Amino acid sequence: FLGSGKTPLLNHILEDPNHGLRFAIIENEFGDVGVVRFRGPAAFRDGEWVGIELDGGWESRAIESEGVPADLRSVLETWQTPAHRRVVFLRTRPAEARHVWLARGGVLWRWELTGADDLHAALEGALPDSAEQIDEPVVWVCTHGKRDMCCARWGMPLYRRLVEIGGVRAMQVSHLGGHRFAATALVMPEGVLYGRLDQDDAERLTEVVTEPRLWLD
Repeated sequence: FLGSGKTPLLNHILEDPNHGLRFAIIENEFGDVGVVRFRGPAAFRDGEWVGIELDGGWESRAIESEGVPADLRSVLETWQTPAHRRVVFLRTRPAEARHVWLARGGVLWRWELTGADDLHAALEGALPDSAEQIDEPVVWVCTHGKRDMCCARWGMPLYRRLVEIGGVRAMQVSHLGGHRFAATALVMPEGVLYGRLDQDDAERLTEVVTEPRLWLD
């Protein structure tokens, strides 16, 4: 699965001299087409996701972007410490008031961000009265070029085409994991991640998301 920690594990094995393991590197990318050809779906249904709308540029590590106040960053860093929790940042056009998106237990919630203390209380279970449940599907397309330029190169055309078609709400999102599979798109609230997409896949993705069903080919 994308984002499961394969790369950090490999880096640990390669760089740490104290684990005592012996290892070998196997290269599977011979020829014009690599062995890995992923076009979803990978499921993240059991995880929890928080998306914070943040207009403007994202740093390579989005949570360290200039537009994220220190108290808000602290709340988010603490919350996402368990492995099943992820924090991402979102952009939408036209820009709206800054909102929080919370995906938990197959349900997607949205409310206006009012401050770090209120966010902390909401993430601990005390959702604000203004929180609305989002029933229609939302597609988060990774366009995080500062993390990997492939995400912007392939993600932006896909995002723009989804907006042009309409029929499904599309938002830009920071790093989802698996940038070698760009463009990637996470469908909420189902928590289904698709990869190896391009702008020509926008119509099919919209159909799959709105029916709904999985795209398996």
